[in-house]
Amino acid sequence: MKKISTLAILLLAISLISVAQQAVPAIQWSKCFGGSLEERGHSIASTTDGNFVIVGEAWSNDGDLAGNISNGRVNVWVIKIDSAGNLLWQKTYGGSSWDMGRFITATPDGGSIFVAHTLSNDGQVSGYHGSWDI
Repeated sequence: MKKISTLAILLLAISLISVAQQAVPAIQWSKCFGGSLEERGHSIASTTDGNFVIVGEAWSNDGDLAGNISNGRVNVWVIKIDSAGNLLWQKTYGGSSWDMGRFITATPDGGSIFVAHTLSNDGQVSGYHGSWDI
């Protein structure tokens, strides 16, 4: 029993040393997107064209969100960036209350689909049932 415990501890120590010696990946690039208020990203997916889509929420209607309709509350925000982090396009979705994007995935046809929750029942949202709907 003592030999098994000693062997297990030795294997654990070797594993920890091996993990500690692995190189930390270098940051390739870093970018910020948004406006003068608060924006958050919650999910990212690679697309079939080698780019990325990100979903989250946005309060701003300036900066990268200039031209978007803002109701003074939060809207779902979807952005597409290229592999160098350059903004290709962005769009907000929602109504006059709180709309928050939570998950996004790419589709085989080159598009994307996202999941959000909402307190709105107007704008691009209909069929509200009360409290937070999906």
